Amino acid sequence: GGMSMRFIHTADWHIGMGASHVPTVAETVRAARLETAEKIIDLARERQCDFILIAGDLFDSNAVSNELVHQVLRILGQADPVQVYILPGNHDLLLPGSVYERPAFAKPPSNVHVLRERKPVYLQDGVVALLPAPVMQKRLEVDPTRDLPKTPGAKYRIGVAHGSLQIEGKYQSDDHPIALDAVTREELDYLALGHWHSWVENGDAIMPGTPEPMNFSEDSGYVVLVEIDGDQILVDGIPINTLAWIDKHL
Repeated sequence: GGMSMRFIHTADWHIGMGASHVPTVAETVRAARLETAEKIIDLARERQCDFILIAGDLFDSNAVSNELVHQVLRILGQADPVQVYILPGNHDLLLPGSVYERPAFAKPPSNVHVLRERKPVYLQDGVVALLPAPVMQKRLEVDPTRDLPKTPGAKYRIGVAHGSLQIEGKYQSDDHPIALDAVTREELDYLALGHWHSWVENGDAIMPGTPEPMNFSEDSGYVVLVEIDGDQILVDGIPINTLAWIDKHL
């Protein structure tokens, strides 16, 4: 018994990325990213999700054009009534001059929310707490998920962070290092991560990778569909990418 809730966890859309490594198809790549964004919105509506979590790097940089910002907000606004929560990542970090300080974000569509603070966002009448760790500096040596706020009264705690999992040989100490036991340490039911571009699963902490692959060496092109059903958490990786990359050098 108990409540049921469904959401999509995604990250690293890198909207506005130049794709300079493939200039001949750069336009195609850029268009594909927006098309994939629309597919994610459609999926969220189709599966009647309560919300979409974007765990950092929605934008490739804080210097993207205003036109692109408006385009993205228009797409996210189409998700309504599905709510959209955006965590600033290391590419679109929250500091003076951030993309999230643009006029367009002062009055976004009513279903679009930027997670600007390390304080709980309560959903479902307080039963669920989102615990965001927005990125505010380029490099960070402490675990961004350390000491997430307590949420007495909430039954479910969902962490949202952007950084690297402390997998031996796979991370730098100043790259927002997230402990492998963060979920148990912070008493989370799920930890929605972003930053790396390939799918990585570490218990109830998942890094979905970029939904629109940047090259053919990644295991990417997925979003996570997370379902809380009573005391169970069900997680499903759903392929979503628009373009397929083919390695011509095989």
